[in-house]
Amino acid sequence: MHCADHNQCIDEWEQCDGETVHCRDGSDEQEDICRRNVDSDSVTAIMGTVFTLLSSVTERMTVAIIRMKKNLVLVACFQIELTTCNMEKMIIIKAAIILFLFGTVESQLGTSCGILYKNKQVHCEDNSQCVYEYQLCDGSNQCRDGSDEREDFCTDYQCREGDVKCADGRQCIWKLALCNNHIACNDGSDESEATCKGRPCRNMKVHCADDTQCIFFWEQCDGKTVHCRDGSDDQENLCRNYTCDDLKCADDLQCFTYIHLCDGKRDCNDGSDETFNVCKTRYCGWRQRSCDNGNCVYIHQFCDGKDDCGDNSDEKEPCFRNNY
Repeated sequence: MHCADHNQCIDEWEQCDGETVHCRDGSDEQEDICRRNVDSDSVTAIMGTVFTLLSSVTERMTVAIIRMKKNLVLVACFQIELTTCNMEKMIIIKAAIILFLFGTVESQLGTSCGILYKNKQVHCEDNSQCVYEYQLCDGSNQCRDGSDEREDFCTDYQCREGDVKCADGRQCIWKLALCNNHIACNDGSDESEATCKGRPCRNMKVHCADDTQCIFFWEQCDGKTVHCRDGSDDQENLCRNYTCDDLKCADDLQCFTYIHLCDGKRDCNDGSDETFNVCKTRYCGWRQRSCDNGNCVYIHQFCDGKDDCGDNSDEKEPCFRNNY
């Protein structure tokens, strides 16, 4: 479609998206265009006419023109009551298309139906902007008029399937965001003790000792980061009897992976993964060579001017890189 100055074309769905001004003259987001609405008693729709929102209610159905990517699609939505309309069950009806394109649709005053776009967009309260349905009551303002996060609206708003409300009743979050150690609710209730205590852990996660938090099982006894708020994932009474999936340090308190054994870097807090007695018998992996101290480093690390072995044996004289 043309911008107002006829010097630029944009896609139809970019008009009145409330996010980006696509026309250089700004006409795609002008209020007089985005507020365009037809509320008269009767409406005659002409093929090719583009409206941001055009709806008309009969005794049996609500018919609406909805913007699509390439052309207009007429959608008929059956309703039980004139004032309610489940737009999730929209279906395209040929009769409605014929009626709307070539005839007049009688409108009954005092009734309305919220129109959802194909891409699940809805109007802000001032009708000058569209936002995505999933952005309603998400705790962050998308509507310039603030209507998508207004307290009275969000308190009564029913979260979408798969979402839950925060404790203050004003915000919807993804159900899987509950008790994941990252605060999603503005009031912090998704990570509170009241919400998380006793809540079952999902796959590959285990409870901390206080039963209010879940962490990945491989985060237990890693000896590096305390993941549980109560510190229980690295406590001695747990880790001394813990069975590691791979290897355990000599102090019996920390787990580490085989690829970190004798790699020239200290991964065990007690240094036992890099001791000479351990590393001298270790078989080095593919494209690795053994250092004098038993550590393994990659071939390309020999004679590179850096002490990768830890005893400088990868840089000892005479050093001929081509030999490696």
